[in-house]
Amino acid sequence: MDVWSAAVTVLIWDRLADNQRQRLLALPSHELILRCVAIYTRLTRHGGRQ
Repeated sequence: MDVWSAAVTVLIWDRLADNQRQRLLALPSHELILRCVAIYTRLTRHGGRQ
C-alpha cells in the first residue's frame, strides 16, 4: 500500500458509521482499501456533495 492510499483509507474510515465499518471489515483488505479510495474519489470529484 502506498502512503496516499493509506491516508485516504484512514480519512474515510474515521468518518464512517460503525455499521459501515463492520460491512467493510468483512471484505479482504485490498477491497476495503479500494472502496475507501473510491469513496474519496467520488466525494472530491463532486466537491463533497452526494
